[in-house]
Amino acid sequence: MHYRAVAEGITTEGLGDSEEATAPADVSEVIKDSLNTEGDDSPFERVGGEYYAIRGQSAEALDDEDDLPDLNPPFVCEHCGMSVGTMTCGRCGKELTQDTATTEDYRIINVSVCPDGHGMVKSPMCCGVDMVCTVD
Repeated sequence: MHYRAVAEGITTEGLGDSEEATAPADVSEVIKDSLNTEGDDSPFERVGGEYYAIRGQSAEALDDEDDLPDLNPPFVCEHCGMSVGTMTCGRCGKELTQDTATTEDYRIINVSVCPDGHGMVKSPMCCGVDMVCTVD
């Protein structure tokens, strides 16, 4: 099950103590921390990418997207499946668009640009490579 689906289930069933406790990033962190600190004694096991299962129970198919919230993340790592959600400009609140820029040493890099001209930031990286925007 994808960690976002776990977080959504905690919220739906009223199992979380606070909004922060059910945020997808926090749920992911708890699962990863358990795997890192408890190893084989963790109640979780990674079954691929951002998908986890309760240790000893049959894992769901990795291509079964039925239990995922429809977030359609704009940035997805082609290597491990990590995704980054929408990025917005801190000044105007508009969603950043993908573009490229040339560095001083003439490398072309992916950037995320404010459509109102408030600036640009380096697009996310994962597994040592630029994450490419998958939606328009």
